[in-house]
Amino acid sequence: MVTGGGSGVGRTIALKFAAQGAVIRVLDVNESAATATCQRIAAAGGTASAHICDVTNPAYVNARFKEMELVLP
Repeated sequence: MVTGGGSGVGRTIALKFAAQGAVIRVLDVNESAATATCQRIAAAGGTASAHICDVTNPAYVNARFKEMELVLP
């Protein structure tokens, strides 16, 4: 899981992890940017999914984690 994975450092991290074989969940407030990162990962043979997430809102983050079955205590 990479927050801010739609651009900048987050995108670079997502691409590097994917290149090492990790399955990536890209979280970003910008859905199209997150999707673009996932497309780049898929084009390189990796696996990724895009998820809209505003990390400044804890309830929203927890809801996204539940959707991904990564429930926080």
